[in-house]
Amino acid sequence: ATNGTIVYVNVRFKEKLAANPVVTLNDTVTLTKPGTVKEDKGLWIYSYSYRLTEGDGLVDGTLNVKVTNIADLAGNSIELTNADCKMESQSEIIVDRQPITIEGIEATEYTYDGVGVTPSTSDEDVKSVELTKDGQKVDYELGNAIVNAGSYKLTVTDLAGNKTTKEF
Repeated sequence: ATNGTIVYVNVRFKEKLAANPVVTLNDTVTLTKPGTVKEDKGLWIYSYSYRLTEGDGLVDGTLNVKVTNIADLAGNSIELTNADCKMESQSEIIVDRQPITIEGIEATEYTYDGVGVTPSTSDEDVKSVELTKDGQKVDYELGNAIVNAGSYKLTVTDLAGNKTTKEF
């Protein structure tokens, strides 16, 4: 996830709760009022959402979710964390606001026949690589040399949606 990404947390119970659960993200962001509460096929679903923003205290890494204030009408209470997630849901959310680092190329470098550049990255979460030459998309795999003359634009996207673009 990156800035602007909305994190959705849906908490489901087999019975209606005495009060709304409280969702806390990394002990820094607290969501006290669900966007919706509905009953569906015998389950009570409390849905929360939060848009990641710069300066919200959520740093790159695993986003820990804690759900508290869970009490049924009989007064029984529990607390839930990432470890309590079921198989059909995601047990880990990764916050990643860092753009991909592209090495081996500078904006001032040029390619001409026989002499070029070899863009690469040490980042392990590359999702896609797109290279255009003179405005036309070309097949390219990061780490291969680019030696033909032209005007290039390289865009690398990571799993969280962060993009880095280099033009040369």
